[in-house]
Amino acid sequence: MRPADLTGSDPELVGLMLRCGSGDIEVLTVVIPPLPPRATPAVTIRTPAGSNTYEARVTPPGSAILLSANAARDAKAVWPTASALTVEIAASETQMIKGVIPVDGLGAAVNALTTACSTR
Repeated sequence: MRPADLTGSDPELVGLMLRCGSGDIEVLTVVIPPLPPRATPAVTIRTPAGSNTYEARVTPPGSAILLSANAARDAKAVWPTASALTVEIAASETQMIKGVIPVDGLGAAVNALTTACSTR
């Protein structure tokens, strides 16, 4: 779990979480309060190398937003070169959650998690 920078983020953004999925790592953003279970937010992540918008879905209990598999690819290949990720979550047509998540050392964490997930 990488917490959001409190000075540069909306209070609703908690951070970024990586976990083992069924075939690869999974990338989730964490927010409070929880979003509705059927919400399908769009999550945009920017680095100095560029930006990508990922389709996402809310996972129980509603505070974790699971990003599409493309985010796992970027977590391995693009994000480790950045010192921070700029995140924008379009939670609804009227709710935008924004913030910055420092990711120093993310490459080593992703490698360790990928290895651990493959032995499951």
